[in-house]
Amino acid sequence: AVYLGRFDQAQADLERCLDVFARHGVRKEMAQCRFFLGEIARFRGEHDPARRFYEQSLTDYRQEGDLSAAGFCLNGLGLVASALGDMSQARAYLGQSLRTFRGIGHEMGQAIAGANLADLLIRLDDPAGARKALAQSAALFQKLGHRWVRPPVCATRATWPGRRAATPRPGPTMSKACASCKRSANARQRAAASSAWPRSAPIWARSGRRCATWDRH
Repeated sequence: AVYLGRFDQAQADLERCLDVFARHGVRKEMAQCRFFLGEIARFRGEHDPARRFYEQSLTDYRQEGDLSAAGFCLNGLGLVASALGDMSQARAYLGQSLRTFRGIGHEMGQAIAGANLADLLIRLDDPAGARKALAQSAALFQKLGHRWVRPPVCATRATWPGRRAATPRPGPTMSKACASCKRSANARQRAAASSAWPRSAPIWARSGRRCATWDRH
């Protein structure tokens, strides 16, 4: 229900579950409920509650030794910090999330955290770092056969469509590829405006297709 946008239903169910688990002192299940409550709050743009839920969940998961879940909490904290404009904190959280996933060999976690880090690096005008993170993330998504999440970024520019890059890379198919990226990104943004997904969510998180030139660079 959370990822289908049924936030009211999901929140009510999670709060009931959290109450039951709290009465029985089941820490790991409590952490899971709080993580998803954090997701709901973040999707709604309620950043302070989201941060509290993620922090509580992170503490419990670390005490339980669940590094995979802890990595996703760090990823969520990074996205919240980014939405609040605290870019240094966002970079620290996302970097820690990525290192956590690498340390345990969690490839899907690495792909997700890497894509979010690339999105942040683009906003910080670090095209070289963004290009590297995007390439690593896309390679992992491809390896895992995950077709839903593909960064709709023009790989020849390592930036979001419509934004001028610091060091564009010319090529015979560049203009066509960038136009394709821009059309698909704009279509997703229009769809997102009328959906449960917030405008601040990374474009890649709403699925999409990549540039035709991605594999060549």
